[in-house]
Amino acid sequence: MHERLGRARTAHQQQPQPRKRHFTDVRTSLAATFYWTSLNRQAFLTYMMQAVWTVRICDTEADLAIATDCGPDDIVISADSDMLAYGFVCTLWRPIPKYLVLVYKLADVCQQLGLSRDHLTALAVVSSNDYNKNIYSLGPATNYSIIKSLNAQESIVTAYLGHITVSTKNTTGETFDVALRVFVDKKQTLVDP
Repeated sequence: MHERLGRARTAHQQQPQPRKRHFTDVRTSLAATFYWTSLNRQAFLTYMMQAVWTVRICDTEADLAIATDCGPDDIVISADSDMLAYGFVCTLWRPIPKYLVLVYKLADVCQQLGLSRDHLTALAVVSSNDYNKNIYSLGPATNYSIIKSLNAQESIVTAYLGHITVSTKNTTGETFDVALRVFVDKKQTLVDP
């Protein structure tokens, strides 16, 4: 009897302990399973309209609609820092844990980074976003240094693609057309489900 308990205890001790990544995996999986049905969305829409909120239905991601409607004194609240890439967004409030908010003012961000508005948008275009990934092995820090060194008198993304570091690593021929269309031209295309 004691021998069996000893073996059971040893087997139990060999099992890995839960780690933070296990909880993160669960949280990510739960978020992925949360989906509002069409009926639920319609009920929420009706509720918000009855509460006298202005509601705008978007066929594509809401970011572009928010950015287009944004005025110079408006504040955008979003966890998506890509919002600062849009030309009309000047102030972003980004919620963080413990009910805190980080405030990003475009002028301050550009000054701190030493980038113009156009350079910041170009950085968002060539870095991983909702529409494309980085060119392999060119992460945000490298992209930032390359973009910062480029002349603002020409198309910054074109100059970035022609940069020796980028052109040698761009083996797939990435042109960032989709991200340019969204962030610069302010157009999104619907895809078939």
